[in-house]
Amino acid sequence: MKIKKFIAHAFFKNTGFTLIEMMVAVAIFFIVFVGIIGIFVSAIRVQRYSLASQYLLDQANYTVDYMSRMLRMAKKGLTLTGECLDDSPYNYFVPLSGNAIKFQKPNAREVGGVVCKEIYLDADTHQLMDREIGRTPDEELPLTSSKIKVTKFSVEHPNETQGSNQPMLTISLEMESVGLNPAPKIKIQTTISQRDLNIIE
Repeated sequence: MKIKKFIAHAFFKNTGFTLIEMMVAVAIFFIVFVGIIGIFVSAIRVQRYSLASQYLLDQANYTVDYMSRMLRMAKKGLTLTGECLDDSPYNYFVPLSGNAIKFQKPNAREVGGVVCKEIYLDADTHQLMDREIGRTPDEELPLTSSKIKVTKFSVEHPNETQGSNQPMLTISLEMESVGLNPAPKIKIQTTISQRDLNIIE
């Protein structure tokens, strides 16, 4: 009988938690909760950075590919040369600032089959702009997204003293994402040569 009372008293007695035990339990729960939230936030930041880096890379690839295709097909012609190229001996004209380039784009739908185009860096929006000169008004479209900031766009002549039969130019681009800290950045440099030689047959 005494044994039954002892077992009942040991296992079924009315016990509770002390204030210290409650504070320790709450503190442990809070630490675990903050740790889980921190891991979750870090994962979101890493994902945003990765997506921004991929978007930046896509924009850079598109921009360089677009300019490369346009400039390879550009050819020094007779129709708009003086107006578009400012009598440059090459199939392009680079102003002294070096952050723009003008060239003639062959286009069979235009009078004379040539359109004067300019790609330049807008100082206000930090976007590369693609403009067709000679229209009323000039057609102007952004070449890069507003989510991308172009910090540098320069064009150089690597073979300026080698004649104009095979004109070449080097384009340097520096871009970074907008709205992230730290922001993903990318630097690209490519050299482009004219596909068709300026040879008079």
